[in-house]
Amino acid sequence: MAREQQRPAIRVAVAAPYPEIVAIHESSTEYADDVEVCGMISSADAVFDQTRLLQPDILLLSDELGVDGPDTLARLTAVAPNTRLVVLVGRGEGRAPVIADAVLSHDAPAAELRAVIAEAAGRPSAQPAPPAHSRAEPGGAPARLVAVFSGKGGVGTSIVAANLATLLAQDGATVALVDLDLQYGDQGVLLHLEAHPASIETVVGAGETVDAGSVARALATSAAGVHVLLAPSRPEAGDLVTAADLEAILGELSRQHDHVVVDCPAHLEERIVGVLEAADHILLVSSFGITSVKDAKTTLRLLQSLGIEPARVALLLNRTRPRDSSPEEEIARALRFPVLATLPFEARMDESVESGRPLVAIEPRGEFSKRLGVVAGHVARPRDGGAPAGAGPQPSSWRLRFRH
Repeated sequence: MAREQQRPAIRVAVAAPYPEIVAIHESSTEYADDVEVCGMISSADAVFDQTRLLQPDILLLSDELGVDGPDTLARLTAVAPNTRLVVLVGRGEGRAPVIADAVLSHDAPAAELRAVIAEAAGRPSAQPAPPAHSRAEPGGAPARLVAVFSGKGGVGTSIVAANLATLLAQDGATVALVDLDLQYGDQGVLLHLEAHPASIETVVGAGETVDAGSVARALATSAAGVHVLLAPSRPEAGDLVTAADLEAILGELSRQHDHVVVDCPAHLEERIVGVLEAADHILLVSSFGITSVKDAKTTLRLLQSLGIEPARVALLLNRTRPRDSSPEEEIARALRFPVLATLPFEARMDESVESGRPLVAIEPRGEFSKRLGVVAGHVARPRDGGAPAGAGPQPSSWRLRFRH
């Protein structure tokens, strides 16, 4: 207990109408030892400017202030990458879904508010054991398993996965990319790794046990330093990869990397469902076409039926044509789900694919790179406090999350 009290207080900026700020500030005396109100923002126009200046650990944002657009979390990440968003919401019906690190009712008691703030800041009072896909190095932060998925092919899922993995690696993270389109995977072409002799088939097809050594020997390395597990060169070889094999492979990759990005095919089967259920983040990619939006809506319903929390799902709109008839706001309303980021059409995308160089490497300051940077920031935001120093490998919980 003494060690816990020596931690610096969690710095919280409160953004709410003035009467609500007063009430929150008064109730904060109940947990003043570990929460410090470092700023009070009563104007919607000043929220992001003040947050940029304050750089608090937590932005406590009331939906009554009127800052409730679908891009709120993305805008916050752009100005304060290390600030977590906790939103206070009312009970009104018909409200748009909220993308935030935590959501709490306005009338929640002070103790519950303190607990949510501590959890969002990575300081829960009862720290659960980290999942098996935490890195094994002492003090390592939990690896993020990111599934990039779409209910419809041809919307740029593989391009998003390749560029996201590259962007995360450019930011200094250790990143693995798994091409799980086991019949027609494109990551070898997208990252100019076609000549690499090994693939996921190499790990499971030779009869050797899936362990750190067998996985490491199969990995290719892109120009940006991304470790890539390629799809088989022969479509029929994909049948060799079982759900148990995939569980073991992702577990090994996660213990050695900060992020594991999985490029999923558009069709759903046992192995893909297992990845979606285990993922920390699911990036659902849609284009602006009517059929793509319809398939995205179907996929959102499916994820809900699997019991996957909406907070783990982020919607990306990818412009695959220079002009689209449907505006982003109309699509968000149709799906009843907020859009994390809209990726612009890029004339140089064909050049990127043909050269095997991700667009974020060709045009690091381009609009596509900037928008994808918001997605990278969302993925990289820690959702817990990580493994304690010296904890070493943790017991496996993956077996409960994958279907066999």
